[in-house]
Amino acid sequence: MTYYRTDYDDNQTPLEKIFDVHFTDMQIFPNGSASGTVLATAFIDSVAVSTFTLTGGSEKLRYEFAYPPETYGNIEYTIYNAVGSTVFKLYGHHMGARNEPPRTASYDSDRVSGSEQWWNQVCSDINPLGGTVTAVAYIDEVATATFSLVPGPSGTSGTGRQVFPNAFPTQEVYGKVAYVRYSSSAPFKHYRTWYITEPQPDRLTFYESSHDVLPSVGVIKTWLAELNPQNGTILGTVYLDGVNILTGTFTGSVRNIYEIGLPNITTGKTLKAVYSSSNAFKHWRTHFEMDAKPFYKNTWNVIYRKPGGATQLDMARFFQLDVETAATVPTGTTTSTITSTWFADGTAVLTNTFTLGTATRTYYDRVSFPPGIFAYLFQHQITADKPFHFWKAPLDIERIGVKGFSRTILLDGTPEEQQSVTPAVGQRGARPSGGG
Repeated sequence: MTYYRTDYDDNQTPLEKIFDVHFTDMQIFPNGSASGTVLATAFIDSVAVSTFTLTGGSEKLRYEFAYPPETYGNIEYTIYNAVGSTVFKLYGHHMGARNEPPRTASYDSDRVSGSEQWWNQVCSDINPLGGTVTAVAYIDEVATATFSLVPGPSGTSGTGRQVFPNAFPTQEVYGKVAYVRYSSSAPFKHYRTWYITEPQPDRLTFYESSHDVLPSVGVIKTWLAELNPQNGTILGTVYLDGVNILTGTFTGSVRNIYEIGLPNITTGKTLKAVYSSSNAFKHWRTHFEMDAKPFYKNTWNVIYRKPGGATQLDMARFFQLDVETAATVPTGTTTSTITSTWFADGTAVLTNTFTLGTATRTYYDRVSFPPGIFAYLFQHQITADKPFHFWKAPLDIERIGVKGFSRTILLDGTPEEQQSVTPAVGQRGARPSGGG
C-alpha cells in the first residue's frame, strides 16, 4: 500500500495523556531503489503534532520516534504516506503514553480533614502551561491566603510541571479542614496539593484534665498549665481529692506555661484541673510538681546492708525512727500505736511501742539496744493498728575488728522505694523518701 490511516487510539483509557514515543512496525519496499521513504504524520486530538520520516530497504523494521516535549491529549491517530514509487506493509502501530490530569481552567483540590492543625505551608504540584494560576487556600471554609503560581524557566516555551511551596502569610492559622481553589484564564494541570502542618489541641471553651492519681499521698507544690488563651481569659480550678483547693485566671495570646504555687502544705492523692472560658482556648497539658510521701500502710520491713557484706559480727548500739500519721484516719480514731521489732540473725532481740497522734510526724532519736546484741544481719519490722508513713530508721552499729579495734557506723536501711508513674496528662516522677 501507499497510504494508510490508523484507527483512533485512546490507549484504552479516557484520561488525558502525555505522549512520549511513537512506534511503527513496517516493511518498506523501494521498488528498484536502494531505499524507500514513508512519511508518518501523528495527530493528537485531530491536530498534527509531528511528522516522522521512515526509510528502509525491503526489511521489516521497528521505527521509534519521540513526540515533541509535553505533548498532551486524549486520542491519537497517524497517517502514513509513501514517497514516490515506494510501497509498504504496516504490521503494527502504537504509542508510549502516560496518564495525566486533565487540562482545566479551574480546580478544587481534595478536602483534607482531621484533627486540629497549625497550617504552616501549602505545596502545589502544578503545570501552569505557560499561564498564571491563582491559588486560594481555604481553612474551615474561610479563604485564608491567595498565591500566584507563575511558570518558571522551561525548555518548552514556558510550560513545565513545578512544585510551588507557599507559607501562610498570617501567624498561627488553625483549623481542621483545608483545600485550595485554583483558577486561571488558560488551562493548566493540577497534579497534587499537600500541606505542612503541626498537630494541635482543639479550640474549646471547657476542658477537664484526667484524674492524676498518686500511688501515695504527696505534697503538691506547683500547678503548671500549658495553655493558649487566644486573647481571652481562662478560669482554672484545681481539685484535690474532689475538693476545690485553688482557682487561677490565665490571659494571653500565645502558648505559654503558667506557674502557680499551691497553698502550704497541700497534700492528697487524686488531682485534676478544670478550665473554662467564654472564648475558645487551647489546652496542651497540665503538670503538677509534687513530692510523694512514703506509702501509707500498716506494715514495714527494713533490711540493713553492711558495707562489704555480712563478713563479721557487729554490735547493735542505737536506732532512730522517723514516722508520721495522716491528717485523717480511715477507722475514725486519732492515734496510731506502732510496734517496732528488731531481729538479729533471725532472732527477735528488741521490741518497742510508740504512740502517735493525728497528723503527727515524730523523730525518735538514739533508742538503745540491750547490751551485747551481736549479729551478722539485722532486720527491722514496724507494724501498727492504723496506717502510717515510714520515713526512715537508721541503725548505729559497732564494728569489732581484730586486736580489739572497733568503730561505729550508721546504716540507713533498705534503699528508698521508687515510684515511677505516668499520669493521664503530662509526665510526673514521684519519689518518696521512705524505706520498706
